[in-house]
Amino acid sequence: MDVVLLTMNSMKPSLPETVASIYANVPVNRLLVVDGGSKDGTVEFLSTQKGAVLIDDSGGTRATARQKGVEAVKTEYFAFVDSDVILQHGWYDAAMGQVTPQVGGVSTFPYQMGDERDTQLAMAKLYRLQRVSDLALRKRFDTAAALIRTESVRGLAIPRELRAGEDEYIGRFIEARGFRALVVPRPVVYHQRTEPQTDNPVTRGRLLRRQGWRSTRYMARQFLLSIPEGIFIWFYTGNGRAGKQRVRYSALALVGYLS
Repeated sequence: MDVVLLTMNSMKPSLPETVASIYANVPVNRLLVVDGGSKDGTVEFLSTQKGAVLIDDSGGTRATARQKGVEAVKTEYFAFVDSDVILQHGWYDAAMGQVTPQVGGVSTFPYQMGDERDTQLAMAKLYRLQRVSDLALRKRFDTAAALIRTESVRGLAIPRELRAGEDEYIGRFIEARGFRALVVPRPVVYHQRTEPQTDNPVTRGRLLRRQGWRSTRYMARQFLLSIPEGIFIWFYTGNGRAGKQRVRYSALALVGYLS
């Protein structure tokens, strides 16, 4: 199976561990590395990996990188694995176990590091979930670690403007093709990003409106919900930064949507 790996100065926090987990858990046909112009040794490191194919996307976006990766795939199924994700042992078998003839994509759950880990712990407690990974049932399609049926994305043309939300676009495209895009709590992966979410929330809000994916009522409701959620995160975990980030992101996404 081909694996699409997006990179841009990705040696930190975990690229060697990420690549090792891919080869340990996936029957790799080719490792399709779509690089945005790395200068930190990322390309040099990956060029030594068995089956690696380097694809230049200098000056591109996440949307153009994912598009180039999809277009280069030659296997019946392929995987997206982000460069800061470490696959759980048995990830491939567990993800393939979710596949039926109706399934076009399987988005697996990323355990977060850093402040976002505190957010996940608090949200699972607040909504009385048995496991943190059950938060997957509340998430949109995510390509941090996803198994894709190649047929389900045939004809995909991701708008270049999607610097955020390209994964949700892929999930919706899969469904428009008549397949199911699953978001599942098992298997899991470990997302090594230690900083808060870096997507520009204002840009994301604008894109949500432009793509017609959300309503004003939905965005306003998400912002109002983020206030008690942020307070709960703060008091449950003691992490005021994570609580504030929850509210700030939702507020700026609403601003972007309304603008």
